[in-house]
Amino acid sequence: MNVIQRQEANFEARVTIRVGGQALTIIQGWASIDVSANGRIFRVICTHLEPTSPAVQVAQGNELIASPANTNLPLIIIGDFNSNASGTGTPTYGNFINAGFRDVWVEVGKGQGFTCCQGSDLLNAVSSLNRRIDFILLKNGWNPIVADVVGEEQHDRTSTALWPSDYAGVFASLQL
Repeated sequence: MNVIQRQEANFEARVTIRVGGQALTIIQGWASIDVSANGRIFRVICTHLEPTSPAVQVAQGNELIASPANTNLPLIIIGDFNSNASGTGTPTYGNFINAGFRDVWVEVGKGQGFTCCQGSDLLNAVSSLNRRIDFILLKNGWNPIVADVVGEEQHDRTSTALWPSDYAGVFASLQL
């Protein structure tokens, strides 16, 4: 495998909050690599979309769809989209599906695939994951083989009973 191109950008859509009387702009963005492997070139994009402002989150998703994801290359987008796959909340997830992206979990995942959210102190006795907002989305030739969630079971907790993170992870094996 060879990385043949790297790209990154901050989203134009941003949230500004007040902290101590000062305006603080929260900057989020994306990064991508184009990879050559076995004579094929594909793109992988990683992102984290805005969690607190639905309008900004939708705009950030649309920026992704219109720019780095606007390619004929086989494409994988991974990240925390902060948009519930159930359709409740923001339309961001649906916008990606309507743009032709396929959700790995829908195709090969087992169960509900919840990835969000454990208690903020990570000490909740029982997993409180109750929504699916972290995705692996595919387009232009990828086929999912298997997908799973990690960090969501009791045996994943540390020896001091902490969950490994407030989110569980999702992973997949793919074929091009």
